[in-house]
Amino acid sequence: MPLVATGQDFKAIKLGDVNGSWKAPTVAPASISHAKSKAKGRLWIGEATAAPGEVAAVSFHADGFPLITSLQFSLRWDPKLLAFVGVDGFQLPGMALGNFNVQAVQDGFLSLSWDPQTGLGVDLSMLAELFRLQFKVLAPVGSTADVAWSDAPTPVEVTVDFEAVAADRVAGRVTVPGGPLVTPESLGMNVVGPMVGGRLELEIHAPKGVMVSLEASTDLVTWTETQRLTGQGPGQPISVTTATGAEERTRFWRVRVR
Repeated sequence: MPLVATGQDFKAIKLGDVNGSWKAPTVAPASISHAKSKAKGRLWIGEATAAPGEVAAVSFHADGFPLITSLQFSLRWDPKLLAFVGVDGFQLPGMALGNFNVQAVQDGFLSLSWDPQTGLGVDLSMLAELFRLQFKVLAPVGSTADVAWSDAPTPVEVTVDFEAVAADRVAGRVTVPGGPLVTPESLGMNVVGPMVGGRLELEIHAPKGVMVSLEASTDLVTWTETQRLTGQGPGQPISVTTATGAEERTRFWRVRVR
């Protein structure tokens, strides 16, 4: 026999079809439309300056959008140049550490997914920034470390009235000032012996502490970075062994300051 509790003060609200009387509205499908927003704004990352070993705060911003209803994106950086320390300075309503996926920060990736708890659009015009990332600088003096937008693993998307809108993206960077003066005489590359079995021995000359890129091309138009190196100073060239594919008949090499 069921137990019955009497004398209780109970109040409740039920949402939905309480008494089974709801009927679908007789509205032609063609009369219902969703106007897609054509708004276009900008997502941009600030720039910071710090010395090796210091912590740099990189700010994140958005402007030019109407009221936004969600925001998501991924970020990437070179973990050899910047080490993730943390994220703070939350300005968007309800934003917290839980909105960030930090599982791959050691590999230089961070993702964000945010939407307001109220479900209403948020005006960004009064926000100086959205949040800040803190990085320990590993890059050498006289170099820069980029912090860029990425569509993987989480695609970049901003919605206004729950419709995706176009967004320009501007990357940021951390600049490490100082370092030796780079001159044409202090930067160069020598070939050590003939190519053997598709392998070539090179010597790279660069001032101590200056980061340089070794780049390759097959047409002298498009160049691809193959290695990133740090100069060791006068009289201390960096030995590099390169390799080309068997199908390549010609390859050009150059070195430039990062």
